[in-house]
Amino acid sequence: MEIAEALRARLAAAGLEPPSDARERERLERDLAVHLARVAALAEVEELLGPGDLPYTDPTRAARPAQLR
Repeated sequence: MEIAEALRARLAAAGLEPPSDARERERLERDLAVHLARVAALAEVEELLGPGDLPYTDPTRAARPAQLR
């Protein structure tokens, strides 16, 4: 599906009209393209992971507040 078609479909599903300003439409198309690329990358990673793969632990749990002197 072309990005512009996907954008029109998403806007129509939400009951919205595409913006009349060409620059705004291009910005929305660019943002949607980035979003779809990220979703595709996550889907690829999901296929590589198995049910036995543990999620990464939260690295912030090991961090402690700074000690004031």
